[in-house]
Amino acid sequence: MGRFGVIRLRAAYVAATLASALWASGAQADCRQTVAVQFAPGASAANIEGGIARGEIACLTLGARAGQHVSIVQRSRGEDNIAMQFYRPGWKIDRGAEGIDIHGSALPGAEEAADAPGWTGQLPTTGNYLLVLGTTRGSGAYRIRIEIR
Repeated sequence: MGRFGVIRLRAAYVAATLASALWASGAQADCRQTVAVQFAPGASAANIEGGIARGEIACLTLGARAGQHVSIVQRSRGEDNIAMQFYRPGWKIDRGAEGIDIHGSALPGAEEAADAPGWTGQLPTTGNYLLVLGTTRGSGAYRIRIEIR
């Protein structure tokens, strides 16, 4: 291997190590503090990217009205281990010594055991919905598109 191949490998190793350190340190979104999904003025869609460390989850909130149609789609980044749950308003996050527990009623098809890769449907009530992203194995990166009409 030539000198440039070694430099490329070292750069890839440094980038992978830095990404792992950022995920492990909680620099990415997690459920200690939810992040509100924001749409640009006049827009009905938003693209969101981030990473999740093994055993962690990311929590996003989405304010919406009853009757609106929502589509949450993963735009692949080469990984298929991101799963989501989508909770109707009234959810609660408990933070304890054992970790984070989400209490509430998930929408059909986006329950905890469903390992849903996305969700599309009409919203039943007005309020703040909770989107929980996690991994089915290891750590992972996500890139999702949320559309609301």
